[in-house]
Amino acid sequence: MGESLSTCLLDQSMPSNRQSTRRDLAFYMTAVARLGGYLDRSNDPPPGTTVLWRGFIRLADLVEGFQAANPSASPTCG
Repeated sequence: MGESLSTCLLDQSMPSNRQSTRRDLAFYMTAVARLGGYLDRSNDPPPGTTVLWRGFIRLADLVEGFQAANPSASPTCG
């Protein structure tokens, strides 16, 4: 079963030291928050709605840009 394009782009956006962690909801919410400016330091509180909103907007821009650059690419990967 293929993964969605958004999931693939989020996987690639995470730093290499986090690539081996479990892919659960918390992982992807942190990935979206990082796109929105969340620093993900050990003492930081959980990301807020504004940071998540910015991250989702950035993710939508990344997906749109990828699709524009690769019009013949499949909407899934994997």
